[in-house]
Amino acid sequence: MFESMVSVIIPNYNHFEYLTQRIDSVISQTYNNIEIIILDDCSLDNSRDIIEQYKNHPKVSTVVYNKENSGSVFRQWTKGIKLAKGEYIWIAESDDFAEPELLSKMIPVLDQDKEIGLIYCNSNVIYDKNNANKRLYTLNDLRRYMFKTPTWDSSFIMDGKLFLQKYLSKKCVINNASAVVMRKDALDLANVNLEQFRYAGDWAAYNNISMNFKIAFINETLSNYRDHVSNTSKKAFINHKINYENYSIISKYYNYLLKNKSSTVKYIYSVRKSFLPLLIRSKDRKEIYKRYKSINSKMINKALIFLPQVMIETYISRLLNKYVRK
Repeated sequence: MFESMVSVIIPNYNHFEYLTQRIDSVISQTYNNIEIIILDDCSLDNSRDIIEQYKNHPKVSTVVYNKENSGSVFRQWTKGIKLAKGEYIWIAESDDFAEPELLSKMIPVLDQDKEIGLIYCNSNVIYDKNNANKRLYTLNDLRRYMFKTPTWDSSFIMDGKLFLQKYLSKKCVINNASAVVMRKDALDLANVNLEQFRYAGDWAAYNNISMNFKIAFINETLSNYRDHVSNTSKKAFINHKINYENYSIISKYYNYLLKNKSSTVKYIYSVRKSFLPLLIRSKDRKEIYKRYKSINSKMINKALIFLPQVMIETYISRLLNKYVRK
């Protein structure tokens, strides 16, 4: 039986202690037709020693060691996608690991419907302490809490634009890149300049794919997302830099928020109550609270619903530029 090729891209930076488990979890996939592309972004630990052990494995097609750190995992994504020969792309982040059936369960769904641009599955969130790999919760638990909906309680295939309107334009509900397999043609058509992002390039790519393709979800927990101190997304949330990129993505798809007025009102409240305060230096918070809380909430809500998108974006951008940390 013919199997479509999957290009598995493993971008690594300083994940020596997790690399063996990650690479082994890819090699041990029950789906056979894969090529593995390992990209090391000038790691300062012993990652190279681990990678060299797999360099000549028959499933490893390419190994690249950067001479200088690129500064962004999405530059590594771009490099890997250019090297990929497969019909499908799986970005297997180097600190996560997969269940053996991940590809076997997901690829047939993509094969059966060429209009599906990406498919993703549920993920365990693993707390890593002393290599205990303790399971905390699943990302379905998080999505259910965020949206108060049973959408992810069962597998689905949804029109991409509807998925974008209801969920993806508001939050990155595809929370773990390692749980996603993308159609390479869909990713190429998405035409996202991934290199402009440091933290949210995955969300931007998923949004653009949703504009042209269906989105599929399989309600099986086949990926394991590792929650640890050096996790890139965790550090981004701690220093709040990710919010700048998130804002630019939300702004781009603002028209999808406008299709649902009630969700738009909720969005502006989330900006008022959480988004700006998170970005502000603690010494400036009292001042911004005074100024920002003085703005009439009803006026903002009306503006969001009736004013042109560019005026709203300009207004919020001015607030961000004036009050938040650069």
